[in-house]
Amino acid sequence: MKGTRAGQAGWSRRIVTLAGWLAMGSLLLIMLLTVADVLMRYLFVKPITGAVDVSTFLLVFLITMGIAYTQAQGRHIGVEVFVQRLSSRSQRRLKAFFLLVGLALFALMTWAAARSTVESWQQREFWFSAIRFPAWPIKASLFVGFLLLWFELLRELRALRETKQR
Repeated sequence: MKGTRAGQAGWSRRIVTLAGWLAMGSLLLIMLLTVADVLMRYLFVKPITGAVDVSTFLLVFLITMGIAYTQAQGRHIGVEVFVQRLSSRSQRRLKAFFLLVGLALFALMTWAAARSTVESWQQREFWFSAIRFPAWPIKASLFVGFLLLWFELLRELRALRETKQR
């Protein structure tokens, strides 16, 4: 099963699931950091330096790691009022069309994020706020998240094609 499509889908599913767990972990960290910052601010009049900045970076990570997981779970927002009135063949064609559009758009976004990550790494770019933070990890999370979503869209398009052939 290792060389089959099912084996490949299993690996991609595991990676996407791991990304989803990382997204949930970053949400937990954001909540804990926010609670700690509020407690420190009001109990000791000493907020946690950079808490807002770290929460912002974690929020970007949360979104980029969660986007492919959400797609894999079929949880993205969709308008079904119009689509439900179409025949099943038309529904499949419409879904295939939007998957292809998504693949094209996220291919461009993945390429741009990869380029930006490499440039950030090469230039040793830092974001300055309350704390000095390297920019490349956040940009790399954009690249990874977009890449995972691209592969998930491709997996979904293949699955749609296979159901059509049956």
